[in-house]
Amino acid sequence: MDMISRILLYGPESLCVEVAVLLAELTETAAANIRHTSNWLELQSAVVEWMPSLTIVLAERHEAINAIMSSKRTRPDMPIFWFSEDADQSIRSHALECDYFGVKPVTKEHLRSALDRCAHIGIIF
Repeated sequence: MDMISRILLYGPESLCVEVAVLLAELTETAAANIRHTSNWLELQSAVVEWMPSLTIVLAERHEAINAIMSSKRTRPDMPIFWFSEDADQSIRSHALECDYFGVKPVTKEHLRSALDRCAHIGIIF
């Protein structure tokens, strides 16, 4: 089994910081192994160069869809979680092969559920 050691967050900076704190509380991932960006070009660079074990998309609509599609194209086996304000995006998340979709606000319970669901694909936290 793989161990999540690097988590990349993509979306508004303030939300990324909040989610990073929750992740550090829920997992054994050190804060140094959680990065965040709100810049699409930085996201693409990090997916290739930093090689995260998991990417969590916190952006909305087209910005989120573009981030997911390009990340999947670059690293098809990397798990991706998507949290959106729009519950109707759950259908799109399935089509994009996201490993988890949740409706904002992101809570510790949402993250715990997402992490638990990934255990079935051999990813442990």
